[in-house]
Amino acid sequence: MSSKQHMKASTTVASAETVYTWTIKNYRLIKCKVGENIESPKFSVGSDNKVYFNLELFPEGQCAEVEGLFNSLYLTYLKTDSTKILDKLICKSTISVIRDKKVVTELKVHEDYLKTNSWGRTKFYDLNKIDDLISLKNTVTFRCELEIFTEYINNENETDNETEDENFEEKKFNLPFPSEELSDIELSTSDKKTIRAHKFVLAMISPVFRAMFTHDMLETKNNTIKIIDTSHNILVEMLRFMYTGEIEINETDMILQLLAVADKYQIDNLKIKCGKLLYAELSTENAIEFLTSANKYNAMHLENKVLKFVTAHPQLLDSEQLKIADPALLLKIVYSLREALLTKQKKP
Repeated sequence: MSSKQHMKASTTVASAETVYTWTIKNYRLIKCKVGENIESPKFSVGSDNKVYFNLELFPEGQCAEVEGLFNSLYLTYLKTDSTKILDKLICKSTISVIRDKKVVTELKVHEDYLKTNSWGRTKFYDLNKIDDLISLKNTVTFRCELEIFTEYINNENETDNETEDENFEEKKFNLPFPSEELSDIELSTSDKKTIRAHKFVLAMISPVFRAMFTHDMLETKNNTIKIIDTSHNILVEMLRFMYTGEIEINETDMILQLLAVADKYQIDNLKIKCGKLLYAELSTENAIEFLTSANKYNAMHLENKVLKFVTAHPQLLDSEQLKIADPALLLKIVYSLREALLTKQKKP
């Protein structure tokens, strides 16, 4: 008699996160030479063993190569006497410039800060367009979303869990919707309509809302948030999903709009839901539109599936939409075509 054993384990990459906002006031008064920088106050990440960083801006560029052409921006690790001895400091960051509540540009960095304690971009922003960064109040605001690796956590003999893609419908509050009872935030939309909601629900599901509510912003003080780039019906469907795990729209153009909002507010399970609904409607008429949207809004589940469909229908590659598509997406299509060709050649 034989026996078969089934065992499962997982490793979680644990991390610590912070969102730091730095505003430079009276920006137009700055007069710096190339190589001269402005440093933000230091900020920390983590709780027990904090590590410290600051932002460094070179208004006229960090070196002669970019003098008068670009400014330079870096995120710098500040080692202190109390810093725990580390063998690596893996950091993932997104540094955005916010002008009048909109992201003008951003810089993404994912590096080991013990190899080099300062990472960034020498050619951060074209100085000929510097007015795009300066607000009407003569300020420039940087937002740094920083996550650092802390440890690997191993879990042995786990129960049989499904993947995120399979169990996303279970991640919901099962609360009545809509419901104004005990609501403490009002959202207003581009079409001048409002809807009441609960900060706790929004913060638990969306990292973007959580950042809003944990920082000293005028909107949250007044318990109102203006969402000017989203219509009321799309916002309703986003909130419906956050409360119940369901959506009620089925028109593809509205689902594409909902996908964009899900990406903006980092609601990954809603992106998966939208992807499944869109894939069910996939055809040669809409494949390129779905592919470019999936790429734009980081819907990887949908992008991978549609990419295979487009590869199998090469006549779609003559689409006008692809002529202005993201070069990174075009490269993915080339790789997909290459893999399909190699697979075909291997067949007898």
